[in-house]
Amino acid sequence: MDKLKCSDINIDGKGIVYDNDKLIYVDNLITDEEAKIHLTSKKHKFYLGKVVERFNDSPNREKIKCNICGGCDFYHLKYDFQLFLKTREVKQLYPSYKVNETIPSDDIYFYRNKVQSPLRYKNDLLVRGMYLEGSQKFVKVNKCYLENEVLQKVIDNTLDVLNKNHFKEEIKTIYGRISNEGVMIALISLKKLSLSSELIKEIIQASPNIISLINSVKSEDSNTILGEEEYLLYGKDYIVDTLLDKKFKISLHSFYQINKKQIEKLYKYAIDIAELQKDDVVLDCYSGIGTIGILASDYCRKVIGVEVVKSAVMNALDNLKMNNIDNVYYFLNDASKIFNNIDEQVDVCFLDPSRKGCSREFIEHLLRLKPKKIVYISCNVETQKRDIDLLLKNYELKTIQPFDLFPLTKHIECVTVLYLK
Repeated sequence: MDKLKCSDINIDGKGIVYDNDKLIYVDNLITDEEAKIHLTSKKHKFYLGKVVERFNDSPNREKIKCNICGGCDFYHLKYDFQLFLKTREVKQLYPSYKVNETIPSDDIYFYRNKVQSPLRYKNDLLVRGMYLEGSQKFVKVNKCYLENEVLQKVIDNTLDVLNKNHFKEEIKTIYGRISNEGVMIALISLKKLSLSSELIKEIIQASPNIISLINSVKSEDSNTILGEEEYLLYGKDYIVDTLLDKKFKISLHSFYQINKKQIEKLYKYAIDIAELQKDDVVLDCYSGIGTIGILASDYCRKVIGVEVVKSAVMNALDNLKMNNIDNVYYFLNDASKIFNNIDEQVDVCFLDPSRKGCSREFIEHLLRLKPKKIVYISCNVETQKRDIDLLLKNYELKTIQPFDLFPLTKHIECVTVLYLK
């Protein structure tokens, strides 16, 4: 194909190229760059292509460190340009509102405090890797530029010990978390592993910062990472992390944000912009292990939290004890069911749902509850916008603040604030 010019780039990090009536999305091509392109596939309304030869470099191009698995959408973009694309994406969703510039992450590389790597035997050795984007093809990965370096070293040490001892039982995934207290490692398998006490001891000796070693067993070989059964091999079945001077207990199944420095910025911003008063009653929906509710508890009279994951609620209750907090109350339930337990005026509601957003039933209940203020935090700006459109029936949208919790990827975290009309 003759030399073509890239006219724009989308939020997936793909260059947008037009060739007469053809719309082509091209990997590793940036606005105003010219290239010879090979079409790789035809879709219903567009084509996919790859660069055969690039004739010039955009000033927004970054030297590529790694693109082995395809998991980093923005691996080829300078960081300022990544932030520009994320802000632009949110602005396009809210054309009639002011959208603040995306708040950058202090760390662009090695920020992930959680690692989950599939494992395979290669040349009789257990190796970690990734699946190529959109496929089940396994590729060996020696180093990931998103994952915490200390955690990667612990994982590598663990695999070295297993290989040195010729351990041949099948481990599907190795899973790790790191906190200021230490490291949790989980070996995920379809059958309970028979690790001897000597082998476990050797794993710990190789990485003394491991404070939790778990065998997580899955009942079937599915896309779900963690298993239903847990066998504690060493230490305790949780780790503790400190977030804005509060302590949080994190078990294997508990959700915890992966970019600690940035989530501290985000939570501080969300609590500050909520302008909590000492007499306020706060509703914390999708409360997880209690991070937002516990951080907000110093500034209000009472927090009511609701979470559907039992282990997260158990962690949240333990976190209250660890932090000597007595004005927060947690309920194990679906968020839409909590309203039956509220018999007082709620002043502020924090929402931090999963990527699918809030259910229509939940939104209808919330509209009837009429909290004075809603602080909606989301990792999916599209479902957040869908929910906000429903809330605008009774609320005014005042603040839209994107945060970059996931550098090198297309994902955007966004804090919005709505006031009762």
